[in-house]
Amino acid sequence: MAGARVELQGNTLVVVGPSGWRRVTGITVSADDTIAILTGKVRRAINVGIGGAPEADAAAFERLGARGIASGIHGQLHPGAREETGGGTAPRTTPRSRPPRSRPPRERTPAARPPTPPPREAPRPTISAQWIETQLRHSRGSDRASTGAASALHTNSRYVEQFLTTGERAGSAAGTPNQRATTVSVFNELLQIPRFRLYLSSQAGTNADFTRLQSAITASSGTIAADASDPVIRAANFYIRYYLMHFEARPNGGNTRFRQEISQLLTNQDTEHGRLAHVDLVRTPEQDADREEVRLVFQRAYLSSPIDADTVTSSSLYMRRWYQEHPARGRGRAQSRIATWQAPEVLEIPGAQPAETTRVAEAQTGLDMSRYAAALANPNVLIVGASLTEGGAIGRELQRLLRRDAPSARVESDGVSGEAMSGVLRRYNGHRIGGRGRPNIVVISGAVIVNDGRSLETVQANLETMIARAHSAGVLPVVWGSPPYATYPTWSAGAQRRADAIDAWLRQRTDIIFVDLSSLGTGTPATLRPEYDGGDHLHPNLRGRNEIGRMIQQAVWQRAVTRTAQPAQPQRTPLEEHAHRHWQNLQVELFRAVQTGRPEGIVSILRLPTDVASTVPGSATTPVFERALRHLNRDDLPRAFDRVFNELFHDTSTPVGRAFHAWASGQTRYQPVTRPSVRLSETTPAGDRRIMIEAMVAFVNHVAGLTGETNQRLAEDLRILNRQVFPGTTDTLTADGRESAQALTALAVYSWRQRNRTRPAGHWARGIEGITLEEQQAPAQTAPVQPERGQQRRVLRGL
Repeated sequence: MAGARVELQGNTLVVVGPSGWRRVTGITVSADDTIAILTGKVRRAINVGIGGAPEADAAAFERLGARGIASGIHGQLHPGAREETGGGTAPRTTPRSRPPRSRPPRERTPAARPPTPPPREAPRPTISAQWIETQLRHSRGSDRASTGAASALHTNSRYVEQFLTTGERAGSAAGTPNQRATTVSVFNELLQIPRFRLYLSSQAGTNADFTRLQSAITASSGTIAADASDPVIRAANFYIRYYLMHFEARPNGGNTRFRQEISQLLTNQDTEHGRLAHVDLVRTPEQDADREEVRLVFQRAYLSSPIDADTVTSSSLYMRRWYQEHPARGRGRAQSRIATWQAPEVLEIPGAQPAETTRVAEAQTGLDMSRYAAALANPNVLIVGASLTEGGAIGRELQRLLRRDAPSARVESDGVSGEAMSGVLRRYNGHRIGGRGRPNIVVISGAVIVNDGRSLETVQANLETMIARAHSAGVLPVVWGSPPYATYPTWSAGAQRRADAIDAWLRQRTDIIFVDLSSLGTGTPATLRPEYDGGDHLHPNLRGRNEIGRMIQQAVWQRAVTRTAQPAQPQRTPLEEHAHRHWQNLQVELFRAVQTGRPEGIVSILRLPTDVASTVPGSATTPVFERALRHLNRDDLPRAFDRVFNELFHDTSTPVGRAFHAWASGQTRYQPVTRPSVRLSETTPAGDRRIMIEAMVAFVNHVAGLTGETNQRLAEDLRILNRQVFPGTTDTLTADGRESAQALTALAVYSWRQRNRTRPAGHWARGIEGITLEEQQAPAQTAPVQPERGQQRRVLRGL
């Protein structure tokens, strides 16, 4: 049986075990590598062999000499040098005194060789609690043994993760039995390090989890017991990660090589496993309240979650560095003299298939639905999210379905377009949930990952906080995933992976009801089906939003809701039919008309057909369009104002925003409106809301009252609007802070004028039926005055 060796296959190093198995390491070499560089790469390959070999073969790899193997590989990479020097021996240059005697060549018959058996792949180790404990024990040994242990854990991280997550959960904090056992093993190994123990003692009085953990260690004679309670296991997970990242791997902590090593664990950053390299999220920020909030949420959400493969590997790496600096025998080395560990290739799980997506994932065993019986019988639902929630279409459809069996069912929608998950969290915290008369079911949009610029961990932490708050209030949490959007202009493969990662993380949770929106799409990567596409390939139209409402109803109440199964729909009124045909994306159309300066687009929406307008109830003094929205219980007009303020007037990156801020900053009444934290939303107090809308209208009036041709044309534009589109109103736009159709159209006129400064007054209204414009006479053409004879000018030709 041959010994262990490292060979060159192409330009890749391959380790070969004593029994003939082979493994490609993924470590490449080139002819430009020096002997020293090759030696380092060979050492990494040997570590792969140590980590991936059976216990009996690992010792054979430890006996290999990296320098000698590197010299041999260097010779293979430079065959010309070997030929020139005769294989390392200098040729003789002194001539012989007599010619050499010639001998006839002897013929040799080659001996028969036994057939070479086909190479075998290295057997994958069987991941078990004992195997993990063995790697942790090796982490305390020699440099080669400890490096091999960390490499083995990382190489097999997918298998380790599979082992950890196998089995029923013992609780959302402690995890599976395998996770519990691994937490105990890792924590007790780290507890042998004095620095780990002392830091826990110093922090025990600052954190309730650390205090509980310290008490459990004292009660168990210096370790935590295998049968420790869930809170103790949770606290142990929290402290392991908190110590490694917050204390040891902090950017200014001096242990930069350890930080570099664990940053390599981010090889799976777009999945739910690779999290440890985001160490900046857990260090104390410098006077940044928002970042402090994220840090605290992140600590609670991830640092306390069940242990994962990357945490085990990072613990092994830390132990390796500590015991090399403080060995049990001999002289230690400074951290700067301990080589930085290089992460080997992670092994794929053979035959692993992506998780099958289902239209609606039912509640898992971890969610006791009997606890929410009263909520299911008398639902009071809060939907909170971003643009999919904005406008309330999903909530209206869900409420209509729920009222078939529960006439008093109520659904409230709170959505702000373009808002990140941190903003959703802030608005969510502003709602009172649980208790009599308050929401007893919350539906949370998990889809904002598409436009959220923060890390996956931050998004997860914010979602975790909302879910935890719902459980603590006795409220049923429901979360919907990301919609298909592959043809959206800003779509990218990386963003899709982020969205898929959040969906995968939500789908595997057992404490929520997850609503999968993948059935709204088609193709790979999936895009919205044409019948559901609202036009921008990201936001569903009214039909698509109604479908989401049906999916939520089906997921929570476990009833199939299909169009064929529904009872016959009552006959729509003319107004309802008009809204169904023309107002599916009304809020978006109103906003875009202002954003792009198209007042004619708003005017066309305002004008209802005569047969429709005659059916709208209410006082004739109120514009029929506003009465129609009120009658249909739609909030498209105020939601359009929200976006106009947030994305146009309040955004100083736009010319309109800069001009508005410059003016409002000099007005005592409107100065608060210019603060960066100010946003207009459904939850904005009524008084603040009136001031924000009043400020926009007052600004337009101010610009129209300035001198200058452009401003005078704007004033005339507004007079035409007020007289002919909204007859009976004053020539001056009233700044009363009310979300009126007239005010919104005036903002669109202002936006148009900024793009068309030299156009004649009223040019925006050309072609709009019913608007007459005074003909603007061209200045009279006068005949040129002929100079009298003798007074003609002399012209110098040729210039």
